[in-house]
Amino acid sequence: MISIALPAAVIAAVIGLIAIARDNKKKKRSTAKRLMVVLFWIYVTAVVHVTLGTLSYPPNPDAPLRIQLEPLYFLDEWATYRNHQSVSFFQNASLTFYNFIMFMPYGFFLAALFKKRFFKSLLILFFTSLLIETTQLVLSYLGIAWMRGFNVDDLIMNTAGGILVYLFVRIILIIQGKNRRSGKTGK
Repeated sequence: MISIALPAAVIAAVIGLIAIARDNKKKKRSTAKRLMVVLFWIYVTAVVHVTLGTLSYPPNPDAPLRIQLEPLYFLDEWATYRNHQSVSFFQNASLTFYNFIMFMPYGFFLAALFKKRFFKSLLILFFTSLLIETTQLVLSYLGIAWMRGFNVDDLIMNTAGGILVYLFVRIILIIQGKNRRSGKTGK
């Protein structure tokens, strides 16, 4: 039987190229906006690669299922480490940090490119993270993706990182808009 392994990022890149091609047909977009759309799809491709990895066929029936539903479990886990300089503690803390920063660019794009309001951005960040976690769980259950699972802490950290940057960018845009209206461009 033939075994196929396809990086999930390839699928995301193809979808991104189609979206970019369709976006380029819009004549009203500035060069800066077009560049932001390209950067957004590069970001999406990177997130898909990091979160889904390689999809395999035929499915692996021995793929483990990992489900963690206790909010902020990572804090309890950190408390169990006697040595906070150990490799295992560093790996655990790194994963939490990576989940926090992973959606930071998404928060930027929601504020600067898509101009979404706060509550809508919060929902988009949360449900995108939920979609990723659920996809990881289903693909792991089916044996198509290896060592993926559902972790509620990932939902919390992804959403928190994204909304933090969203708020920061929105504040900058508001200040920038007030400066433009009052004639203070800072030049």
